[in-house]
Amino acid sequence: GITKGDHIAIQSNNSPMWAMADYGIICMGAATVSIYPTLIPKQIQYIINNSNSKAIFVENLEQLNKLDSILVDCPSLKAIIVLDKNYSENREMVYGISDFIDLGTEYQNENNVSFESMIEEIDEEDLLTLIYTSGTTGNPKGVMLTHNNVISNINDISKEIFFDKNDKFLSFLPLSHIFERTCGHFTPLSKGASIYYAESIEKVPDNLSEVGPTVVTSVPRLYEKMYSKINDGLKSAPSVRRKLFSWALDVGTDSLSYRLANKKLPLLLSLKNKIASKLVYSKVKNKLGGNLRCFVSGGAPLSKVVAEFFGSLDVLILEGYGLTETSPILTANTENNFRLGTVGKPLQNVSIKIADDGEILAKGPNIMKGYYENKEATNEAIDSNGWFHTGDIGNFDSDGFLSI
Repeated sequence: GITKGDHIAIQSNNSPMWAMADYGIICMGAATVSIYPTLIPKQIQYIINNSNSKAIFVENLEQLNKLDSILVDCPSLKAIIVLDKNYSENREMVYGISDFIDLGTEYQNENNVSFESMIEEIDEEDLLTLIYTSGTTGNPKGVMLTHNNVISNINDISKEIFFDKNDKFLSFLPLSHIFERTCGHFTPLSKGASIYYAESIEKVPDNLSEVGPTVVTSVPRLYEKMYSKINDGLKSAPSVRRKLFSWALDVGTDSLSYRLANKKLPLLLSLKNKIASKLVYSKVKNKLGGNLRCFVSGGAPLSKVVAEFFGSLDVLILEGYGLTETSPILTANTENNFRLGTVGKPLQNVSIKIADDGEILAKGPNIMKGYYENKEATNEAIDSNGWFHTGDIGNFDSDGFLSI
């Protein structure tokens, strides 16, 4: 009873099941409504009703109990699927994941339906997902992102930062937000890379060393905590180790200035850098799993002090900028073209201009279709010339790097 064009919600923390549910929804031509699992029942009720969601995947009994308290007020819901394999209760309109899959297999056997026929019917302008804003200035707004919005962003990212099947990602930012969804979910899988799901935010440091990821996407808070932990550890370290680290940091800072200017290191500095790499940088990298190519930072401003610190230890943090409404990336620093303290340059198919009052305006294939059933808010955000008004103030430097 659920068909192409319907809306189906996911209310869960990150897991392989989240990913499978998402791909199942979008490959049948429906749209995923992502619900942050820490929301209270009243907020969940608003999103389900506003999005007219027909079904919902929930993580476990805890999330199901939230739904039970609002179910009578969510008339559009026809089915609830519990992603926890241990769930086995027999209830009306509630299915355990194993029973749900059995039902799907039975339906497929009895009807003329195939995976290929479903995906062939999807148009690039069809809705891929509805993501609700935080609602800090009134009721949350449903951001409508199409298949083309997200795929254009993936294609642009892939031109700037190289990924392939050998890359490993560690996922811990919420998949209910577009930053992790595009950068840590769709993009890696589009390249055949592997995704490992962290046990929890607290276990991220342990999981880093266990997984050995090549790319990690995060908000600045993680890098700030790592920065503090390294500096706190140095305070109790022997004097010799502190001096060695300080020397290596100075060497790294000098080397970084050459890298930022795309210049070759002088012979003596290059030699010092190799020694520092063997004695200090390699130790830091091993703590991060030993394979890291780069960190990616978004969602909030990254401290220049933190960026320079890790850059001086030969650990690159690539800062970018974007919003839910822009799928999300507008600008990004890359491994070969970066400037600390900026959010990089616009992606290839994205146009950015600064309005007379300093506001950053954006245009491109990644700009949302609009806010769901909210024409007034859509017209406020996207002007008659197609420019999306970010609400952020910024400026370009002489080389085209954007600062917020």
